[in-house]
Amino acid sequence: MIRIALTLGLLTLALPAQAQDWRLVTADKGGPVVFIDAKSPAGTGDTTRSGIMLLVNPPGAGDSEAIRFLVEVDCAAPRYHVLTTWSLDADGNEEEGHETGAGWRDTTGGNGKNATELICGRKPLADPSFGAKPPIAEARGMMD
Repeated sequence: MIRIALTLGLLTLALPAQAQDWRLVTADKGGPVVFIDAKSPAGTGDTTRSGIMLLVNPPGAGDSEAIRFLVEVDCAAPRYHVLTTWSLDADGNEEEGHETGAGWRDTTGGNGKNATELICGRKPLADPSFGAKPPIAEARGMMD
């Protein structure tokens, strides 16, 4: 528990000081588009690691345009859980954030598997970079 609190505290403090580097994880027609901040994965080996992800909702889905979240991954299990989420508006500005208290979930496929492989360093990050600003408009173009 102390490790989680320390990781969360360190990553939260590091967010404003470090420009993000958004890379595509998955984009399916009509579904959400998921990105990872290439600068965020922290930790080494088959231990617990963490990273910052961004999920852009299709228009009219969800309560916000996008959700940025801090995910912790157990690379050995593999399993993951979301520690903190931030709701974003269409311009990428934070609307609200909260700790989730979510339990561990097995990584079985889809976005969970992709995130685990990227954060654990088993899969290379995609090119190109979408820059530091959350790529919400770019994601909308991928949904058409």
